[in-house]
Amino acid sequence: MKNSSLRELFNSHSGKYIAKIDHFFDAYEKHFLSFQGKNIRLLEIGVDQGGSLELWGNYFGSQCELHGIDINPDAIEKAPKHSTIHLGSQGDISFLKSIAKNYGPFDIVIDDGSHLMNHQTASFETIYPLMHSEGIYICEDAFTSYWHEYGGGLKKENTFMEYAKDLIDKLHAYWATDDDLHVSPFTLTTRGIYFYSGTVVFERGKVAKPIYAAKHQGGYSEISIADLKKAAATNMK
Repeated sequence: MKNSSLRELFNSHSGKYIAKIDHFFDAYEKHFLSFQGKNIRLLEIGVDQGGSLELWGNYFGSQCELHGIDINPDAIEKAPKHSTIHLGSQGDISFLKSIAKNYGPFDIVIDDGSHLMNHQTASFETIYPLMHSEGIYICEDAFTSYWHEYGGGLKKENTFMEYAKDLIDKLHAYWATDDDLHVSPFTLTTRGIYFYSGTVVFERGKVAKPIYAAKHQGGYSEISIADLKKAAATNMK
């Protein structure tokens, strides 16, 4: 029997209040599908009326351990009964570390909290390294990076979107020929960064040093990235 998609579950939802940017459902489906029915831990920052946690629980199944973070004590009553709510601010790094270490490692983290620039960055920098090695981290509603009311603005420094753009370079550190770009823990633990309109998704996974593999007439050979760089430099002379 085919499991329901996020969009199907949202369209048939009749429980707690939930509101999402419509096209997020199709984007998230690509990253969430392999987690369906698995024994996973999910953390959502920003519980609001509890509808999102209800949706995630219906999608991933009863084996999913649901956690939420909110500053409003009312979130405890509004959240689904089978979830665990932690009261605190996502801007409190000590609080975030305690949740990640004591209740993690989380397989999926969704930041739907304050949407403030410093909060989004602090949450990512604190929780991302402490997640499951094959996890998914989503900065939802990252479009506030372009809204002045939230500390954003086009190409403005210290917005989450500009921060995420810089991480693209760290993702490609193995390929760099510049001395000031080095392989970092982020390089070693991130398979990809996906930018959708309004949201950013990070896919964790072990990343080994790339190799250039070649096959010819049944034979196989490998060229290191260092040698590939040298060959490229020679060909461009």
